[in-house]
Amino acid sequence: MHQCLGNELARIEMSVSFRELLRRLPGIRLAVPADEVHVRTTSTIFGVKRLPITWDAGTAETR
Repeated sequence: MHQCLGNELARIEMSVSFRELLRRLPGIRLAVPADEVHVRTTSTIFGVKRLPITWDAGTAETR
């Protein structure tokens, strides 16, 4: 079976990106119930179709 050589690097990058996003925007959250987030399962590219979010702008980290 084919496995992309960059697959593991992409996973690490996403992990770091999400961790940093959550650190900088601690008030971020889903704008819909979790069971309303639809995942692509019939494609060669997996992931969510839409990820509606919202956040409390007053909680953003300032630098």
